[in-house]
Amino acid sequence: MENLNLHDLEVIKESLSYSRKRIEEYQEHPSYEFKQQQLERINNVANKVSGLIQEQKKA
Repeated sequence: MENLNLHDLEVIKESLSYSRKRIEEYQEHPSYEFKQQQLERINNVANKVSGLIQEQKKA
């Protein structure tokens, strides 16, 4: 499997920000808790990707 480079990680981070925005703006979630769980999942992955970006920049 090919490793992700800095550009790949930045694309993923940008995609996650669009996903976050879509979840925040969507009005038909089954519940508030569901919406918060989805946002938490996105934020957790975004934080991991940000960490990988910082590692790539240091290398």
